[in-house]
Amino acid sequence: MRGKAKERKNAKSIRWRYWRLRKIRPLRWICGITSKDRKRKLSLGIVWYLMPDEDNNDGKKTSYLKNPEKYRPCDHELFKHLKKLVDSEQRSVSEIQDSKLFSPQTVYHDCVLPYGDPVKLTKDERLARRKRWLDRAIQKVRKSDVVFCDPDTGFEIKSVEKHYNKGGKYVFWDEAKHLYDSEKQTAIFYQHSRREKNHIKDMVSEIGNKLPGGSHVIPITFEKARKDRTFFVIPSQKHDELITARIREMEKGPWADHIQVWRI
Repeated sequence: MRGKAKERKNAKSIRWRYWRLRKIRPLRWICGITSKDRKRKLSLGIVWYLMPDEDNNDGKKTSYLKNPEKYRPCDHELFKHLKKLVDSEQRSVSEIQDSKLFSPQTVYHDCVLPYGDPVKLTKDERLARRKRWLDRAIQKVRKSDVVFCDPDTGFEIKSVEKHYNKGGKYVFWDEAKHLYDSEKQTAIFYQHSRREKNHIKDMVSEIGNKLPGGSHVIPITFEKARKDRTFFVIPSQKHDELITARIREMEKGPWADHIQVWRI
């Protein structure tokens, strides 16, 4: 029972090191909260890839709040709310979930992945726990129009297996394909990436080969930074036209200086 309680530890004690401005604002736009056609709102399901808090500076990366002229025009409400949270030192993931930045229909899978537990787990035990974590995630987001998967790093790499200590930082292909229905649900995957066309093209090709609906992938890279961040958007058949139109809108106005939409 004690192990089960640890397994179900939720977002209240996890700092929002993942959630910086560049991640929240495009989701609000794509789901219709801030886009021009706000009458057509899409429900959102967020699969947090939560890991136990690490001793790093990710939660302190809030320099964007010191540059309101650059970032506030993209989403005034979001900028104001995040500044309030940071100023009050309320940086847990649960604060984001309770913030009303997303619609009331938004659902969150906020169970912590089975990594960093002080009790050493065998390979089979960790894989079994991760399977239970995945099953709950699938159930949680099954009715959402948009499913956002937020691993710390991105898609799996050859050097890290699912049961490794760093396995929780990645979404694995065999898990990803079960997290959404490509006919009804748009999938968005977060990925650390390089701002190089060949790299993005290779990622799009791999997604196309391994994931449902992957024949139409829209990569959106945010900011010009040391490590670029990319959303790989797989529009559902049901909302393909709407999602594509909203992404085109993002390339205009205050968004123009912050994103690059790849035509591949």
